[in-house]
Amino acid sequence: MKILLVQAYLGRKEREGSLYPIGLAYLASVLEKKHEVKIHDLNLHENPYSELEALLDSFKPDVVGISQRNIDTTQLRDLFLYINTLGPTAKLAREALPSAKILVGGSGFSLFADKIMQKVPEIDYGIYLEGEESLPELLDNLATPEKVKGLYIRRNGNVVFTGLRMLPDFDALPFPNRDTVSQYTVFHPLAIGVQTKRGCPLGCTYCSYPHLNGKSLRLRTPSRVVDEIEALVKKHGIKSFSFLDSVFNLPRSFAVDICNELAKRNLDVTWSAWYSPIGFDEELFKIARSAGCEHFAFSPDAITNQSLRMMGKEFTEKDIQRVFTIARRNKDAKFGFSFFCNTPGLNFKGYLKLLLFFIKGNLLLFGRGGVGLSWVRIEPFTKIKEQAIKDGVISEATDLFATTPEELGKLFYLNPKLKLEDFITHKLLDTVKLVGGLMGKKVKHV
Repeated sequence: MKILLVQAYLGRKEREGSLYPIGLAYLASVLEKKHEVKIHDLNLHENPYSELEALLDSFKPDVVGISQRNIDTTQLRDLFLYINTLGPTAKLAREALPSAKILVGGSGFSLFADKIMQKVPEIDYGIYLEGEESLPELLDNLATPEKVKGLYIRRNGNVVFTGLRMLPDFDALPFPNRDTVSQYTVFHPLAIGVQTKRGCPLGCTYCSYPHLNGKSLRLRTPSRVVDEIEALVKKHGIKSFSFLDSVFNLPRSFAVDICNELAKRNLDVTWSAWYSPIGFDEELFKIARSAGCEHFAFSPDAITNQSLRMMGKEFTEKDIQRVFTIARRNKDAKFGFSFFCNTPGLNFKGYLKLLLFFIKGNLLLFGRGGVGLSWVRIEPFTKIKEQAIKDGVISEATDLFATTPEELGKLFYLNPKLKLEDFITHKLLDTVKLVGGLMGKKVKHV
């Protein structure tokens, strides 16, 4: 069969450019042995729908698979919906090829699978969670899709879920298909991603990763990870990439093994990764730095011990300060710290401590990183949803699937006790954005 895998159109050009669609690359790699597969990223084109229509006409796929990676920005100060392009994309595919099967998957889809199936009637099948095993199995059983676990299908006018399935053995999967990777090197240097693991055993209250990828770590063999990176460097000329793991140094020994293997091969490549303060010390910094890490990103999310506990974090204020000391001391690397500015358990004293860290961090790390502030987007399958209901931020009946920016703006956790502080934060960030604009510096939505 001919299979067209489409990265959903975001609906606008992002200032950082397009990210390489790693999910579609993995799907292509498991499908290409039996099928003719093409990957098409709508975000690379000035006229995405026209380009898609032309491709559908020339390639004439039997199956069109659309990856919906994100539903919205998850940013209170940048209320924009990505999901609203899915319907028009599926409708275009249906009108162009009435007999083709239309599939949708991706992390965004899996968070709101039933809702999206109801909203977009052109979708024939929904791939729930990871699809490297369920999608090939579906293609072998299109006449009897109910036999395949991990699918949303339509039966007698109803949306039906065929049941959960075991997540794939990540280390057993082939390397992702990187045929289109050169199209992304024109964007920011970290547009190319590499995964070393899937799953997350941490209990961060706002995070949907454990639901999407499981609570158990599925690690790849470190040498295979570096084999993939070596192929990126030597075959595709990649100079920089980003590790896509939610936490790279979990477990610490696994991160060390990957860094040592990278250093041994002397690939002359730079990279970025997200780290936990747990187990991050001067020794790990030096190991990662010698392996090419030039940007160390941290997401403490909360600043006081009380708010850290209520956010499900397993580290303390002292751990954050230890990492910040390392960041200040090592001026040849970039460090970034991300916080939520309005969290459960935060009081006025803690709020002042957060503002001080924000100001101090951006001054002392100026030119090589800094501190960002944002708000928690309340998502399904998270403990913060329960906390938000308890605190009266939302109700049991609140629909977390936003269809307008106004609806999206009501789906962020706002500590009822910090309304004035929240107002001050917005004014502070407005000032930062204005100053950044006057200095000609790009300022992200914070």
